[in-house]
Formats: sequence, structure tokens, C-alpha cells
Amino acid sequence: MATTPLLWTGGWDSTFRLLTLLLREQHEVQPYYILDSLHYRPAVPAEREAMRLIRQALLKRWPEAAVRLADTVECQLADIEAKERAYESDGRLNRREREELHHDLDRLGERLRFERRDTQTRY
Repeated sequence: MATTPLLWTGGWDSTFRLLTLLLREQHEVQPYYILDSLHYRPAVPAEREAMRLIRQALLKRWPEAAVRLADTVECQLADIEAKERAYESDGRLNRREREELHHDLDRLGERLRFERRDTQTRY
């Protein structure tokens, strides 16, 4: 079975999907965590700590599933945008793939904006 990529933040939604893939569907999972070096997000340390604790609990309770969870790959948002531009310029990114990528990036951006508003409201 192929490894399933997953954008994981340690939050409820992405962790639910992670656990579904690991425990119910028995997939190998490659988590990705996207960082934006141009904009500070106060939630980053808490998200990293949540992911660490979730991994720890998974290893303790479901060790057979924990071995199917790869190390998290951290990606810079600027690198993703640069790769998108390169793929578009040489034709490696077709229209459907570009639309899917834009949709995913839009959802990620909206989540980041929501988290920023939520964090600013709480403090």
C-alpha cells in the first residue's frame, strides 16, 4: 500500500484524519507541516507540542500503528509557492492539478487567518 500524505497541524481535524488513516484504514502516513517564515504564528510551538504528545500516546496505546507514521516533514510555504511557479512554467503542473493545489493552499491560508484571528481574540 502506498504512503498517504497528510497536512498535519496537531489540531482536531487533521489529527482525526491521521488516526482514521492509521487505525481504521491501516495506511502508512507521511505527515507534512507547513511553516510560513514571513508571518509569525504564535500557535506553532503549541502545534508542535501537540504532535509530539499525540505521537507519544500513539506509540504507547497502538504501537503497531505508530510504526506506520513517518517523521513529519516541515515545509516552508515560500518553497511550495516557488515549486508551483516552476512546475507551471515548464508544463509539469496541469490545469486540474493546479486547481487542486490552489484549493488546498486556499484552505490552508483560510485556516491560518482564522487561527491568527482566534489567537488575537484570546489574548
